[in-house]
Amino acid sequence: MAELPDGPGEQADDVHATLSFEDQQWSAGLRLKGASSFRQISKKAAFKIDFGEWDPDGSFYGVRRLTLNNMVQDESMLSENLAYWLHAAIGGVAPRQGYACVRLNGDSYGLYSVVETMDEQFVERQFEDPSGNLYEGGKGADIRMGRAELFDIEEQGVPKGRGDLEALIDAMETYTPETWLEALDRHFVLSELLGMWAVELFVGNIDSYITRSNNFLLYHQPSTTTWTMIPWGEDQAFTEALDPLDPYDPDVPAKHGQLYEGCLASTACVDALSWRIEELVEHVESESLVEHAVAQRDLISDLSRSDPLSGAGRWETRGAQNDVLRFLERRSVQILEQLEEPR
Repeated sequence: MAELPDGPGEQADDVHATLSFEDQQWSAGLRLKGASSFRQISKKAAFKIDFGEWDPDGSFYGVRRLTLNNMVQDESMLSENLAYWLHAAIGGVAPRQGYACVRLNGDSYGLYSVVETMDEQFVERQFEDPSGNLYEGGKGADIRMGRAELFDIEEQGVPKGRGDLEALIDAMETYTPETWLEALDRHFVLSELLGMWAVELFVGNIDSYITRSNNFLLYHQPSTTTWTMIPWGEDQAFTEALDPLDPYDPDVPAKHGQLYEGCLASTACVDALSWRIEELVEHVESESLVEHAVAQRDLISDLSRSDPLSGAGRWETRGAQNDVLRFLERRSVQILEQLEEPR
């Protein structure tokens, strides 16, 4: 019989669970999730729920899987909501996000972030051609020689194996700084890729592809041969005003992602990224991101500040939420000034 683990990466099989919602019940597979955010079941654990584990046709209002993030690395409990909202607002590919109050065996576990699971349903919703491979990066995985095997295959499409990913890595080895922008345009939807990076820089996500080659997915559409980079793990956004052209964290030995590192060495790519950031700032102002943030803070205010297992008290949570709003209020001017700094 499967058991819930004491540490991250230890759970081999789902345990059988029953989910109740509005006087209905569903049978589901349950596992704990997280690396640095991992918590044991006696604390504020994060969960993955699979309604098809015991019933191949099982779903929750049409959804096969749920991901419940515990937000223990985000005292504001706003970061994922705001970052994913901004990715989607500029037309990027990103998971949907919401909130839920969770009880386990009758005990309140508090407020959770419900993030759309990266699976076949996500791929079918986002892409015209859903027959490709979906890879999860992180833990050293990157578009570098010898790193293909470090990617997890979230959804196996065609071709089988990692041949398409290995071909991308081989191709990127042939480009120089002078041809790097051309390479990105050839293998990716350039506006989407630069838009994703612009958002990660704007929101100051210190645990992302651009800073640590972490928390990202790659999807390959076989019919168009194009790749899409997808953001994941936005719970450490709004923590640092990253310099767009030098988003280096001296406390972390990890490198920038290879694609971003190559961009920083390319004058044409830096110019294109700078223009995309300027375009993003205009969008932020026109779409009123600050107003959206205020509305989300007000929505979760009481629940977040009284969360029984968050580890942050009422005043710490309130202060963290106000810090996010202050970050947003000055970020547009700040990032434009960073772009104008002499190098």
